[in-house]
Amino acid sequence: CKVSALWFDPWRHVLISSGDDGYIHQWDVSRWDPRRPNGAVPLATINFNEWVTVELAGALIKMDDKELEKLNPKRGKPAAAHSLCGDESGNLLVGTVCNEIY
Repeated sequence: CKVSALWFDPWRHVLISSGDDGYIHQWDVSRWDPRRPNGAVPLATINFNEWVTVELAGALIKMDDKELEKLNPKRGKPAAAHSLCGDESGNLLVGTVCNEIY
């Protein structure tokens, strides 16, 4: 999975990430063990794919000149966030290629 957006919540001291798989994760980076870089587990996860119409297409993942010419170019999920921002109340604003559905 390729990370598409990151935001650090300075009030809760957690990292919010989105990937091209359409999931948003909340991480407690203070718990990360540098000896086990793949052992991190998110505190919370939201699957934005559950709210996306099947017909929508995500952003291109592979960005070479030939990808657009292919019949089925490699794309991420349309629910993948491109921007994340929050406030001190815990609200998270998510920008995607299909914002109108949220």
